Amino acid sequence: MPRFLISTMDAAGHVHPALPVAKALVERGHSVRWHVGAKYRALVENTGATWVEPRRTPTFDELPPVPDPGLREPKAGFSALRKLLVERMAGQVADYEELMPFDGLIVDLCSLGGQGLYERHGTPWATLGISPLTAPAPDIPRFGTGAPPPSNAFSRRMNALTMKAMTALGPLVMKDLNEAYVSTRAALGLKPLPRGANVFWHMQSPMLHMQAATPAIEYPRRHWPANVHFVGPLLPPATTAALPEWWAELDSAKAVVHVTQGTVATDPSILTKPALAGLASFDGLVVVTSPHDLGPVPANTRVAEFIPHSLLLPKVDAMVTNAGYNGVKMALSHAVPLVMAPWGNDQPDVAGRIAWAGAGVNLRKRTPSPGAIRQGVATVLDGSYHQAARRIQAEFREYPDGSRAAHLLEELVGAQIHP
Repeated sequence: MPRFLISTMDAAGHVHPALPVAKALVERGHSVRWHVGAKYRALVENTGATWVEPRRTPTFDELPPVPDPGLREPKAGFSALRKLLVERMAGQVADYEELMPFDGLIVDLCSLGGQGLYERHGTPWATLGISPLTAPAPDIPRFGTGAPPPSNAFSRRMNALTMKAMTALGPLVMKDLNEAYVSTRAALGLKPLPRGANVFWHMQSPMLHMQAATPAIEYPRRHWPANVHFVGPLLPPATTAALPEWWAELDSAKAVVHVTQGTVATDPSILTKPALAGLASFDGLVVVTSPHDLGPVPANTRVAEFIPHSLLLPKVDAMVTNAGYNGVKMALSHAVPLVMAPWGNDQPDVAGRIAWAGAGVNLRKRTPSPGAIRQGVATVLDGSYHQAARRIQAEFREYPDGSRAAHLLEELVGAQIHP
């Protein structure tokens, strides 16, 4: 019976996509352990996997991936990446080695320890794509820009030239980050990096990268990397919760708009309050989920600290969001079009892809004006956006669980393939 180790950062956006994968592996008779912070122990054990505590790998709380003080971009961003990636690597490798033997390792995009373990022991490893596909290509805009794909020969050539310029500048801009990675690798007894290589080379497994999406929400490419496979949206299981007293009002509302900032950047001044101002006269109900006290809200607004999306989204006609990858996929799984105000990380790239797919409006601002949000909602309530969202929903349904990922992982370790 093949033995798998899953290792993810202790954050919802990293843990939730791996839940269907763990469940599918367990159901297929494999041994599965999961290396993640203690606050996710219950979720792990609900899949049938065995939770194991990170002993040497710092958690988010122990080592927050925030920039060093006093730095400006891009150095500030690279200092945060050093904490997120490099400063966790040695602890990850030590934890993984302590948990050996196992036949295959599955990590999110934040474990350089996967590459480190492979170089030290030859252990097959796979990555789970918890954000839009980052692999560069001449026909794909540079990651982080949120730009649409080049649409003609001239724009493809300009995109290729931009990529070459960024590659040339990379060693200078990323000097501190790469030096930290080289030093960590040397301490682990790993070989020097090939000329031109950098830390980003080892965020994605060259053996198997499982993209937690479908082609409908990813830019098309002329040439796909051989290691990349779509495995479906990998949505978390449905959950239950006590419903607010106003819940029945949703069934009789003319239309329902959901406003959410996800689980990370929850300051309501960023998006929630501008949305409430912009939608104060909306002819329907506005449902806001927020951990904060929002004070007085418009008469058409209903507020809850938390409502499971599996319960709320079937009643929603449009969603206003900062474009977190998992939240966007949850909305589209219910054919809900989106108004997106991305603020950073991978969110501009998420918003760009959904706008390109025709299932949402990208406001391209961290804090859009109330008027822009109001117009965005009016736009996506048009039938064409719902039609695009239904098309994506139909494609998602072709991947209802983690079985595709489990099959690929069995192939990776040479296991007996299940039907």
